[in-house]
Amino acid sequence: MEVENVVYSHDQKTNHINQLSVEIELGKITTIIGPNGCGKSTLLGLLSNQYLPQKGTVKLRNQHLQQYKLKEIAKRIAIVHQENIAPGDLTIESLVSYGRLPHRTMFKTDKEKDYAVITWALKETNLLELKKERIDTLSGGQRQRVWIAMVLAQQTPYLFLDEPTTYLDLYYQYEILELIKHLNQSFGLTIVMVFHDINQAIRYSDEIITMKHGKVMKKGSPEIVITEELLQEIYEVDVLIKKETETGLYMIPIGI
Repeated sequence: MEVENVVYSHDQKTNHINQLSVEIELGKITTIIGPNGCGKSTLLGLLSNQYLPQKGTVKLRNQHLQQYKLKEIAKRIAIVHQENIAPGDLTIESLVSYGRLPHRTMFKTDKEKDYAVITWALKETNLLELKKERIDTLSGGQRQRVWIAMVLAQQTPYLFLDEPTTYLDLYYQYEILELIKHLNQSFGLTIVMVFHDINQAIRYSDEIITMKHGKVMKKGSPEIVITEELLQEIYEVDVLIKKETETGLYMIPIGI
């Protein structure tokens, strides 16, 4: 995917995205980081066609995203938002089945294939044995896996996640991140995440996009992007960047 010279504002006054250009690498995990209000989630919304650029273009396979029909976009791009709501009395299996809607028509439904894909999505997210459980009985980590299972059932090559570990404790954060890594490595999904935790972004990303004031500051591998100088410029906080043999690269904040 390519974003070219995009300008976007929620209120028509302040540009939340300002002349932004960036490319999303196919088959990689790309994480967008930056301070609050820098445009991370807005960029994700532009990539997923939730927002339409006021200037510039967003392209998917060299075609403007707006030229695709909505159903065609839903077959190519799936997104898990930061906050997701579903009726509590729905079962896991029922909610995951909604991921098959883009593949159904008024006149044709392949129930056998739908069942196979739903079962696969439940298995990959370790929910198969819980499929008859109600949503309102689940933990936060389990619920997040259900939403990921639902978008897996869409069978899209692109998966977008807006702060996927928000509200989760440390165990479930890493459970979700390991799942995301597995989906990328096992099935070649192109994954784009918005994240606040820099150390988790370093560990689970092939590419990192850093943003400030609606612009891309730098893009590349964690080793190239994550420097003391750049993080101080973006966050206005002094940090130390360390690299250990066992843990790899990591960041330590040391003060304002």
